[in-house]
Amino acid sequence: MDIKDLKTIMAAGESAHVEFKESFGDAVIESLVAMANAGGGKVIVGVRDNGTVCGVGPNRLNTASWVNDIKMKTSPSLFPDIEIAVIQRASVAVFLRKDVPVKPVATRGKCFIRRGSSNHLMSI
Repeated sequence: MDIKDLKTIMAAGESAHVEFKESFGDAVIESLVAMANAGGGKVIVGVRDNGTVCGVGPNRLNTASWVNDIKMKTSPSLFPDIEIAVIQRASVAVFLRKDVPVKPVATRGKCFIRRGSSNHLMSI
């Protein structure tokens, strides 16, 4: 992803297709699931909710482990594209998830959908 495009996305803030997370964890996976169920989107790790860059520490940058974690915790398994970018001398990870043809996608036995800039638990 082009740095200029990434900065433009970050300046626009969170939306139905963009989520910021300070670090990788189950909340990132939940957002990827919600976006997969609602047309796709980007989760940018290393960015605070207000759009400021906090970065992902170099010892925490482990994209192979992240992909495996996402694959193991989603059903059907998601395989997002991950791009690493350097902004303001800090690394950020951009998880790109397109809409999926087989829905719903679940994590930890729950299905989520993206509405506005938040994830919502789907009902039966």
